[in-house]
Amino acid sequence: MESFNFSLKFAGLASHEIFDNKMGSRVASQITYGLQHGISPCERITWLLWLRQQKLEAYPVSQTSAQLLIKAIELADWLEDWSLLLILRRQLHKYIAGLESTRGLQQNAIDNCYQTVVTLIKTGNLNNAEASLRNALLHYPEAQQLTQSITLLQQRQCNISYHPDDCSNQLLTLIPLDYEHYNAFIWQFYEPSIAELCNLPNFASEAEWRHWLHQNQSQPDQRVFALIHDHWGFVGSVCLRIRQNIGFFYFWLGKDFQGKQLGPQALQTLLYLGEHYHQISACYACAFAHNRASISAMHKLKFSMLPFTFSAPDDNQRIYYRGKPKTLYQHYVEIHEIFNLNDEKQLIPLSTITSALKLRTSKTNTDHNFASLFCS
Repeated sequence: MESFNFSLKFAGLASHEIFDNKMGSRVASQITYGLQHGISPCERITWLLWLRQQKLEAYPVSQTSAQLLIKAIELADWLEDWSLLLILRRQLHKYIAGLESTRGLQQNAIDNCYQTVVTLIKTGNLNNAEASLRNALLHYPEAQQLTQSITLLQQRQCNISYHPDDCSNQLLTLIPLDYEHYNAFIWQFYEPSIAELCNLPNFASEAEWRHWLHQNQSQPDQRVFALIHDHWGFVGSVCLRIRQNIGFFYFWLGKDFQGKQLGPQALQTLLYLGEHYHQISACYACAFAHNRASISAMHKLKFSMLPFTFSAPDDNQRIYYRGKPKTLYQHYVEIHEIFNLNDEKQLIPLSTITSALKLRTSKTNTDHNFASLFCS
């Protein structure tokens, strides 16, 4: 759903009610500083923690400074802190409801309801988004912004492929990656190693990212998911490719959320969806030899490393497999199929077994000799 610029809608609501105490002034000044000077991706988590610690939602509505609350919403919106954003918008709704009859703030209330729904959609909570929309329509049945949104939301609900309960594991939920996730995606994707380890583009622009997403989501044998944490929102992504009941996946987590056992949670849910909705009987994955976090996650899910890799320059990758035991030749055929291997990228034995297998691994005859070994 299209995002709506909300930051200036309430600029003149209650300037006379701005906090005059020192703490309120410090908070307002700090928020203004962040909005004006910018926040780098590596600073984001610090700002999230600081903004949450201010407990702006804990003040009684009558004492809450409207301008401070709106600035906090603007900052949380920019940082894509969906959990806090929903809390602050509920507080703003209470404030508007108390003034609406005397100040003619109906459009402000509608805008706030709409933005709440947009945030709920980003989190994948479509049921709550619909409930919020229908509740708002009871109060504002003529609001075109809301009536159009309910139609778009119903269309999206019709396209759901998985039961919501099957997409969650503890605090982590998998939902289809969509265009409204761009800003949250980029906040987490800033670490250069993520693109390198997952063989993903660097995304120089939003247009490039949208084109990449369209290409990936339009393939019938592929699913790209956003990883949504109950408290922290978007924390990473995972992709599942399916070829003739054989799966392949890759995943990544933002730097702030690595090493917190979220990888195994995400993969466990992904494999469940693959097995129960796409009839996957086996699954492959790749990891660079130095990517200990990914290797650890796969070991926890009972993936085993296979005795071959790819030809240079990809020979520092390791191939992992989970499923029923198969011959080397069966693995060879399936890997060729799922990775679309060709003369430029071939399958070769790992260096540790090359001498034992007495294989020649030159670019011209690797594929032939390796396949011959499997057939013998």
